[in-house]
Amino acid sequence: MAVVLGWLLAITAIAQAPSATATATALQAIPALTSRVIDQTQTLSTGDLAALENQLQTLEQTRGAQVVVLMVATTQPEDIFSYSNRVANSWKIGRKDMGDGVLIVVAKDDHKLRIEIAKSLEGTIPDLAASDIIQNAIAPAFKQSQYQKGLQAGIAKIEARISGDASSVPASKTTTAPSQFGDTPSNLFALIGIIILFLLAIRFFGFGNTMLILMSMTRGGGGGYSSGGGGGFSSGGGGNFGGGGASGNW
Repeated sequence: MAVVLGWLLAITAIAQAPSATATATALQAIPALTSRVIDQTQTLSTGDLAALENQLQTLEQTRGAQVVVLMVATTQPEDIFSYSNRVANSWKIGRKDMGDGVLIVVAKDDHKLRIEIAKSLEGTIPDLAASDIIQNAIAPAFKQSQYQKGLQAGIAKIEARISGDASSVPASKTTTAPSQFGDTPSNLFALIGIIILFLLAIRFFGFGNTMLILMSMTRGGGGGYSSGGGGGFSSGGGGNFGGGGASGNW
């Protein structure tokens, strides 16, 4: 009887005890990567965001590497190292063939920040250099609540490091310029065909109507061009982050 009573008490205790999964605090969801600067704290003004976005876009266009900034209130329940690494590996910032990505995470309420460096850039921006950028370029401005100024200074230092790495420069896309009418007989025949069609169109439709038709075709019949509207940025899909970088506070 005593044994049965003991089993019943044990089962009751287990049933009433909260599970480890239920008591564990859920990790923060990783935000969608929609731009080069994501501020979930609404600290940066519209002008600040535009200036930083332009700086990062220029860096990517001229150097190839992708640098992204994420501002959150806190990284809890994770420390900033774990959170930054989890976000960076989810976003995979950096070109697919190079993996050259950098993530700057600012936890405003925690007064902590981290520069997460992809494996391919760890030689270009070693941990000591990342720490120096935090302590001497970003943190001093953050202490004065000048977040945009600190981020701009940090990004400039990161760009300077990347600029010294020849592998970060995009491959040249320059090619030998073709002649105006092409170098092959087929191009010449195509040009003659276009001229004949143009003359026939003028004969049957008149010059004015022919020009209107051409203008309509040039416009694309309603507009196929899209500027992206702010949602066109995406990761290169190549960044592999192994924990390189540095953390700091202000």
